Amino acid sequence: MSRPFHLAFIINFTPDDWQGPFGSGSTPWDGKFHTEVAQALERACFDYVIIEDKLMVPQSYGGSAEAVLQQAMVAPKHDPVRIDFLRFELDEPLPRKLTTKGEQGSLDKSQQWGSGKTLRQLAVDGAGGLVSSAELVGTPDQVAERMGEIMEEVGGDGFMTTTPLLRPNRRYITEVADGLVPALQRRGLTRSVYTPGATLRENLREF
Repeated sequence: MSRPFHLAFIINFTPDDWQGPFGSGSTPWDGKFHTEVAQALERACFDYVIIEDKLMVPQSYGGSAEAVLQQAMVAPKHDPVRIDFLRFELDEPLPRKLTTKGEQGSLDKSQQWGSGKTLRQLAVDGAGGLVSSAELVGTPDQVAERMGEIMEEVGGDGFMTTTPLLRPNRRYITEVADGLVPALQRRGLTRSVYTPGATLRENLREF
């Protein structure tokens, strides 16, 4: 049986899922949704949560965003790529390397320029989202069992979990916190309580 492992979660600001049936209902951003996510994951005894701050382009220099944008230092992660892929043949490689004024790094990762892959193959490769190193699909018990198997086969300290595209919603968080985690806890794979008074460092060194 695998030894206990740690759980962490990473999310960022992505407005579209917030506006879905399990999102924030299109209410103005006030931090409440992220607070609820953190509280749910704390109840599930996650070791820590990373919330990426991608809400805006800063105006700290000269009271304007101009310098930051000109130097391409920061740009909102949800900026649209503005590329119409319908122009390209589905079963042929992209005709040229694509560029964007949005997040070029994400586009480069998706287009895999020079690989010779067709647009269809690129779409399949990207179907797993940003983090697809382990396929965890199924019921809570099936996923918990698979996570235990992975730890036995590969080792490590635990799992950094997220949604496929870092897009959180209440349904996903509920399924993880109230479905998956109890299944892991029943197997003794994750903590069910925090050690009173322990710091984050002490919690991470506990096992």
